[in-house]
Amino acid sequence: MHESEFEKNLYQQRRDKLQQIAALGQQNGLTYAEATYPNSYAATHTIPELRAAYDCLTAEQLESAPHPIEISIAGRIMAIRVQGKAGFAQLQQGGQRFQIYVRKDDVGENAFALYKLLDLGDHIGVRGHLFRTRTGELTVHVAPSDGKPAITFLAKAMLALPDKYHGLEDTELRYRQRYVDLFMNTGATKAAPQPPAASTEAVEAETVKPVPEPVEPEAPKCQGLAWAKTAEAPTESQNRNQNQNNTHYTGLDGYCLQCMRCKTLTGHGSSILALTNLLGASQAKPPER
Repeated sequence: MHESEFEKNLYQQRRDKLQQIAALGQQNGLTYAEATYPNSYAATHTIPELRAAYDCLTAEQLESAPHPIEISIAGRIMAIRVQGKAGFAQLQQGGQRFQIYVRKDDVGENAFALYKLLDLGDHIGVRGHLFRTRTGELTVHVAPSDGKPAITFLAKAMLALPDKYHGLEDTELRYRQRYVDLFMNTGATKAAPQPPAASTEAVEAETVKPVPEPVEPEAPKCQGLAWAKTAEAPTESQNRNQNQNNTHYTGLDGYCLQCMRCKTLTGHGSSILALTNLLGASQAKPPER
């Protein structure tokens, strides 16, 4: 099950934390099953619904409201940090994240002890009211309401999440562990910027282009006859033997024939018949070198 000793130790640490969470729940009158893996949680909004409903409100509007906007959400912890008696965390649901702010004086000692036992990947539910931080981030200020606890533990992630910055990049693992890919790679990427629309005049200038005047091609200039370097010229004895058969030296395969159009060398040939058709001569002879 574990690929390394580190993963084995990490799994055991999370099991120990789960036992401590169960002990905190039993102090609040819950059974072991209710404290570790409850069956349900009542949320007023999903995180996408909360974003759509209240992202438009400014800090002044939230503070000047006659009553604080009380909400309850649940999600997977994707980021968490503790700073003394307070801390921030990011909950994810439906591919979107929402920040929560937990302070010991507001949630109580037991709830804050629960918060410090949480790990990345755990599921929790929180209650509180909305406000904006100094950086303008819409956040849930976690606090109990209507006699219900501020933080409710829902499920423990027994294995560590992939790297925070790189995510799950291995294609094979993304197919094998599709459940991890679904919450690590939410697909919330920015659309590629579209190029600016061109003006009508520019489009017409690009579309209607002047037709260039036809240019008459120049006739090829012959540089004189030249013999290819792929074979040696035939000797006189070879020519004498081949002339008796009224055929040319078969070694002419290595030489180029003379084109009747431009009088330059082109193609290859091996018989006197090919030379006769092109040159109009009764017998072809290799040019003098």
